[in-house]
Amino acid sequence: MTQNELLRAVYEGVFYGQGQNRGNILSLYNEVKYKYNDILETGAAETDYEPSWNKGRVAMMEDGMWRISAENVNVERKFEYGIFPTPLADSSTSAEYCADFETGLGAYNPPICESFNICKQAVETKGEAHLLASKLFLMWITKPENVDRMVDELAGQSVGAVYGSSIPADIYDFITGPFARTPNCQWTTGVTVSTQKSMSRYFQMWVSGKLSDADFLKRYDSGLHEGAVDMIGALGIDVSGWKDGYDPSHSY
Repeated sequence: MTQNELLRAVYEGVFYGQGQNRGNILSLYNEVKYKYNDILETGAAETDYEPSWNKGRVAMMEDGMWRISAENVNVERKFEYGIFPTPLADSSTSAEYCADFETGLGAYNPPICESFNICKQAVETKGEAHLLASKLFLMWITKPENVDRMVDELAGQSVGAVYGSSIPADIYDFITGPFARTPNCQWTTGVTVSTQKSMSRYFQMWVSGKLSDADFLKRYDSGLHEGAVDMIGALGIDVSGWKDGYDPSHSY
């Protein structure tokens, strides 16, 4: 799903609590609410669970691949450990909301999604030599063999993001195993930085019982719509063919 398609889905009401997905939205956020109110210990965000992990009191730790090299030389941990990708919900666990997904060998390879630019103003005043050096640097860091050197030096903390780069031996068995082929659409919140902050604040108030479901959804929809409109304006997108799905007078 492209950015424009996601913005259109927001603008037309797919993610609004006043729309057809009200029940799904509340169900999703109630799961998160349950996690904060009933699963996590008080002060979990500021708690260092490393000592408990090393003593075998914590069964699982969610982290990135950058942890592997440090974990492999962790002398405080006296037990073996393994890694696995985060399980995904499917029709067998969440039939009401989820469809089945395909699996395949090897991690999902998304389409090219990064671009690197040379800031013209930063180099044009410094002369042609700086521009040439910038070009050569970008060429160097995007060559597979150079990426491989950096990845190998990090001992499996990451994999190369350039097509043609090799997989480090430390994670080869893991990264070539079965992975879900996930869609490239994800839940959106806020759209812009400012509306994300306000929506997060509303969510916190709702989790702590300071907002009812109706009040939360009303503020949620308002923030989501505001962020979508701001982003559409900033990108200069023509929405003449889109239907505005937000009703500010809606009774929640």
